[in-house]
Amino acid sequence: DVTAVGGGSVTLSPAGGTYNAGTVVTLTPVDAVGIAFTGWSGDLTGAAVPETLVMDANKAVTATFAPIPQFTLTTDATPGGGSVVLDPPGGVYNQGTAVQVTAVPTVGYAFDGWSGDLTGTVNPETVIVDANKSVTATFSVIPEYALTVNVVGMGTVVPVPDQALYYAGTAVELTATAAPGWQFAGWSGDLTGTANPDTVAMVAARTVTATFVEVLPVLVDDDFNGCELDPMWTFVDPFGDGGTVEIVNGYTDDAQVAITVPGGLEHEIWNGVIGAVHILQPAQDIDFTIEAKFEADLPEFFAQEGILVKQDDSIWVRAEFFRDHLGLLRVAVDRGPAQITHDVYLPPEVQASPLWMRLQRTGSTWIHSWSADGVNWTEAGTFPYTMTVNEIGLFAGNRGNDPRAHTVYVDYITATPGAPAGEDAARAPLDV
Repeated sequence: DVTAVGGGSVTLSPAGGTYNAGTVVTLTPVDAVGIAFTGWSGDLTGAAVPETLVMDANKAVTATFAPIPQFTLTTDATPGGGSVVLDPPGGVYNQGTAVQVTAVPTVGYAFDGWSGDLTGTVNPETVIVDANKSVTATFSVIPEYALTVNVVGMGTVVPVPDQALYYAGTAVELTATAAPGWQFAGWSGDLTGTANPDTVAMVAARTVTATFVEVLPVLVDDDFNGCELDPMWTFVDPFGDGGTVEIVNGYTDDAQVAITVPGGLEHEIWNGVIGAVHILQPAQDIDFTIEAKFEADLPEFFAQEGILVKQDDSIWVRAEFFRDHLGLLRVAVDRGPAQITHDVYLPPEVQASPLWMRLQRTGSTWIHSWSADGVNWTEAGTFPYTMTVNEIGLFAGNRGNDPRAHTVYVDYITATPGAPAGEDAARAPLDV
């Protein structure tokens, strides 16, 4: 049995009033307006709040309450720009009540601090109402700043949040997205480095520039559809013994580059000597996939055609088709200065042109593939090789005793899988 004397009340947890033996019951006195709890009597003594009672017998407890002074807690917000929230609410409290005061700024304002019967900047803060008290919360306007984003090159920058002005202290995330064929190079101005996305703190007006740089292809595509070899190519006849290069069937559907290697002397890429007749163009040292279409029917006794990737005379990759002494076509890769990588026979049904070749580089990993139709591809081999790519081109070679002269015909070479757009489509009048 619980009795409240003097005007308050008592809550029980668990509620009820009748309990199983051993149940622990928590008793909490509840003050009324102008009335405060002063202590327990009966089967509880003291003034602890809350208190517990073990139900090992019938129990009787009295909570005594007595009048207590009341005081007011008034609040103000200056110069506007926010409000003060009291917990518990009301503004009139029994003496000794602890009231939590919270300053709530409106949008565009910041809380600066307390004055009156409360000082400092802690928010929320607690006031003990032991007399009439007054608390003022001071707010100030938050400055707004503009973020200017400039772009150099081709790309976009998206700020989050995206606003014309930002309150001081706002963190704005900037994400740079490069246009196709470009890459993000870095930030400058009030943001530096290459992290993407990155964050700028708006503690003042900010200007940020995102720089994008064009990603050059590993090489310039060529479908050899002109009157003469493009000057981007360098022709090399390593022994000066009659190797040639020319454009044949220019401005037709059969435009090709023809690379002729003389006979009688071995023209081999091997052991620090790039002895094959070849053409090269400057290349980017990047990851790539290059493709070339070969249209010559190679003679027997190790006639060679293929793609040459060069750092220098000792560091290179030679990817080739060749016909051996039995007249069988093979596809192979060798690496400088003298490393045999793989050598694979083509199927019996694939013994004539045209033939397609791809060479893919990702870091120091290379994949060599071939095709008989330019659509269905077969991997010839995968190999590791570290090099700095300086030049890429095409070659015609031969080896063995008294090798034969022959001409390699190449329809195109491209840095994009598949024939170049508009391949062999150009037409121009020829004045003679």
